[in-house]
Amino acid sequence: MKITLPNPLGAPISLSLALDSLPSLPLRGSSNQRRTQLRVVLLTFIVACTLLFHPSPPFPPSYAAERRLEKFLPQHDRSLPFPEGRGGRYVR
Repeated sequence: MKITLPNPLGAPISLSLALDSLPSLPLRGSSNQRRTQLRVVLLTFIVACTLLFHPSPPFPPSYAAERRLEKFLPQHDRSLPFPEGRGGRYVR
């Protein structure tokens, strides 16, 4: 099989591929070979699924929950007794 690729910098690049020279997969291998092949296939599948179907965070992020939590922090509660609340002092 001959493949020709265009080359913008000069002459086209030609590749010839002889299918007979490629190693063939054994039809029957030892259990270790099959186990290794299965692991490679499973690892490839897991990596592909992880890259293709990853959960995406919401954009733009919403900080409403954080703002609600900050609103109820003790330095904002004026009814607390000293040293917090209305007469309390905080390091500036």
